[in-house]
Amino acid sequence: MPELSFDVLDAHPDVYGTDPTILFKMRIAETSGDPIHTMMVRVQIQIDAQLRRYDDGERARLVEMFGEPERWGETLRPFNWTHASTMLQGFRGSTEIELAVPCTYDFEIAAAKYMHGLRGGDIPLSFLFSGTVISRGATGYAVTNIPWHKECTFPLPYATWRKTVDLYWPGGGWMRVRADTLDSLQAYKTEVGLNDWDAVVGSLLERANNE
Repeated sequence: MPELSFDVLDAHPDVYGTDPTILFKMRIAETSGDPIHTMMVRVQIQIDAQLRRYDDGERARLVEMFGEPERWGETLRPFNWTHASTMLQGFRGSTEIELAVPCTYDFEIAAAKYMHGLRGGDIPLSFLFSGTVISRGATGYAVTNIPWHKECTFPLPYATWRKTVDLYWPGGGWMRVRADTLDSLQAYKTEVGLNDWDAVVGSLLERANNE
């Protein structure tokens, strides 16, 4: 049976992608000596929010997610970021690959809301592995599963996530609204004579603050 280990070595933005994507450089090692013919790797990536410190500004921006800071001892828990998968060709000993992980900026997704609330430091991640391995031994080919306990951690620099999303939405982001809400915003935009959606939201906020 293959003996596998997984490590994340580095992360950087995919500058040639069609959507915001972080490429995680991974090393996969097989230590029993059997050559790997093919491997299908699935990864669940979770954010270990309880493993980092937060400044006052970050605490204020994350109240919607975790409640008031005095409750964070109870509410600050790991949560899922995303899933990813990749197919590996044969190797012996160890190999290095790049795992592509898309980065949404939809504020309805907890991970995007969390990362937007940060301003620096590292984002503590856990990578939980599963999948299928076809190995070649003395008696022929064997098909086994990657054990569920295989995992590793990686401190993703906030700057890497920020740089990734800024390649597509420099200095901004986006929100999803209902079609009828969009119609109302469009009517207001036309009525007031504003040039863009940022100006529409700014105008509405100014009106709300003045009431």
